[in-house]
Amino acid sequence: MIDSDKIADAAMKLALLYLQNQKISNLTPENLFDKYVEVVEKIENYGMNKIAEHENELKLYEKQKLEMVEVIEFVVDAGQVSTSLLQRGMKVSYTRAGQLIEEMEKLGIIGPHNGSKPREVLITYKEWLDMKENFSIKST
Repeated sequence: MIDSDKIADAAMKLALLYLQNQKISNLTPENLFDKYVEVVEKIENYGMNKIAEHENELKLYEKQKLEMVEVIEFVVDAGQVSTSLLQRGMKVSYTRAGQLIEEMEKLGIIGPHNGSKPREVLITYKEWLDMKENFSIKST
């Protein structure tokens, strides 16, 4: 987590740089502080919004990772996989089932498409447990 004091400190420095480089015609000693506060607030809000966006992305990644872990365990347990099996067993849409299958193929967990037959699972449950320790996914 990022320290809000560091954001405030950086915002103040950026505000000073901004004010030094601007040719503000109506800048007087009386309104300099108001303009400075306005710029600092804009920078702080921008920084806090970026942090919130990043935290939301991390939450989405963790949710996708948990979903993928559940799917892989389901597939390894079943010994085979197809889109219809994932749709029924994991309660996902056809499109999402297809995305999950593609991701598992990239990870080397299941074999390639084989006509209308279910895909073969290429790893054992023990191998999955070993993989799970360092498991990470790409955004799907």
